[in-house]
Parts: sequence; C-alpha cells; structure tokens
Amino acid sequence: MNDTIDVEAFRTTGFFVVPQLFSSGECDDIVAHVEEAAFELALGEANDGPLSYRPMMHLASPELTAVATDARWAPVVLPLLGTGDARLYWEQAVAKPPQARTELPWHQDNGYTPLVPEEYVTCWLALDDADVDNGCIWVIPGSHQLGTRPHHAGAGPFRVGYDEPDDGVAVPVGRGDVLVFSSLSMHRSGPNTTDRHRRAWIIQFCPAHARSALSGKLLDDRLLVARDGAWLDQPVRQREFDLAAVLANYDNR
Repeated sequence: MNDTIDVEAFRTTGFFVVPQLFSSGECDDIVAHVEEAAFELALGEANDGPLSYRPMMHLASPELTAVATDARWAPVVLPLLGTGDARLYWEQAVAKPPQARTELPWHQDNGYTPLVPEEYVTCWLALDDADVDNGCIWVIPGSHQLGTRPHHAGAGPFRVGYDEPDDGVAVPVGRGDVLVFSSLSMHRSGPNTTDRHRRAWIIQFCPAHARSALSGKLLDDRLLVARDGAWLDQPVRQREFDLAAVLANYDNR
C-alpha cells in the first residue's frame, strides 16, 4: 500500500486516492454498523431530497472504533501529518440516498471547526461506488496552499468558502477506495441523480498537539491513535469527550 501514499500529490494538489483500502465485505459490515447509529440528521430541504448525516458514531460503537483506528490508516496518515503523534479528530457518515438532490457547496473542512495547526487529514472512505452522477467529491487542486479561507453561511446548515464559477475536478472512486485530502482543500459534492446509493464515511486525523482555534483547548478528548511514530494497538482517550465544547464551536462559527 505504501506505493499508493502520494505525499507529493498531497503537498501539491491537496489530494490523492488510495485504492481498495477496505474490501467490499468490510464495507458491508461498516454500512450495517453505521445504520445502527441512533443519532441521524437529515441535512437539506425535504423537497430537495436531504442527506443523511451521522457524526461520531465510534463513541457508541466498538466495531466502528476498531475500523476508524485500524493500523491500515498509519501509513496513510502519519507521513501527511508530519508528526508521530496523532489523534482521531472526527468521523461522520454522509449518505446521499437515491435521487437526493441536496448539494454541498465549496468549503474547507477547517472552515467549519478550525484547528491550530490548521491542516489535518480527511479520509473519505467510499462505501459505494461514487461518480459524477451519484454525487462524488469535486476538488480544486492546489487550493489548500492558500490556507483557511473566510466562510459564510449557505443554505441550511452548510457553509460556503468559495463563490466563483469553478467546477474543479471530479474525483470518482470505487467502493472501498479512500480519497485522502487536506483539511484546507476546497471541495464540494453534487446531487445524486441516480437510483443508486452514495454512502461515505469521513474519518479525520489531526496532530496530537492540535487545539481548537476557537477555544484554545487541547483536543485530548479525542482518541490518541499514534505515539512516537507507532500506531497504538489500543487507542487512548486522555479525558472524556467534550460534547459541550463541540456544540459551542458550532454556535460560534
């Protein structure tokens, strides 16, 4: 797999794809556990066909914790973070059901809940084949080099970081592939105009010394997954997950 970790592409374009990091059977298992998650939000207007959003499922699912902290992430994440100490910062499942026409506008992940340092790694695991017709990710190559851009409120819960008529490039991926991109990469996704599902699990990793840019708090409530360059057999949470701080971050966007 090391041959597919393109550090140079990450530095220059802000993204690359790791093919078949997870098998189809593993994707089946992940989907089953995701759909058991009790907390689910519908994002978008009902008439537009909303998205399904399930955040931080690993807090209640040992099975999803095991996948989100699997050692397969080590050679993907650690060379990009530039540190041997890393945390599982955030994870969320986002599904575009058949004919879900809600689109996500151009944004950076760090434009929602910013961190210091501002760059972390987003791993977009495709649980279905994703293409232009069913709502794959589009990226503006090199946009991460400009740092975090100002974001403003968009439709519903969405934030917008770029308003120019730039389509970027589509990044179709197969089931089990992982699109890896910078938290500073400007990206969006279009509607699902098909009768197929487009399900994805987004898993994000940050340096262990990362802090919230809004509160200044060290993110030691997030699972420590690597220490001194070694991926941990058992992740460590150094303090209880701070849900109040997460909600406050959203309130102060």
